[in-house]
Amino acid sequence: HGVRLEYHVGTLAEIPSLPADFDALGLVFAHFPAAIRSSLTRDLLTHLRTGGAVIFEAFAKAQLSYQAIHQSGGPQQADMLYSVEEVHAEFPGIEFHRLEEVEVELHEGPFHSGLARVVRGFGVKR
Repeated sequence: HGVRLEYHVGTLAEIPSLPADFDALGLVFAHFPAAIRSSLTRDLLTHLRTGGAVIFEAFAKAQLSYQAIHQSGGPQQADMLYSVEEVHAEFPGIEFHRLEEVEVELHEGPFHSGLARVVRGFGVKR
């Protein structure tokens, strides 16, 4: 279909300084310390073009109780976990078409297996 795919893997500091030309931003289990999380998210969004997509999935705050019961992984600090309301607040300018907290069955290796609570969604930059 003539689609060209270019991606960058690394820390934000390692990503070249680019104009807002990314078509999509995927944050999948990207948990950051509370002290930098909001500013990091804002910095990442500057690379996303208007109309670009945000794909998001991370452990929910409720995952703390799932860790004890199901040993399904995730950060053990509540401030590194998400709520739907926090995602809305930390992604200004993103219109989420779907954003929800759900229970999922993880099969991602020995440290991410079993029932878990996640916040997942899809949105577009206005």
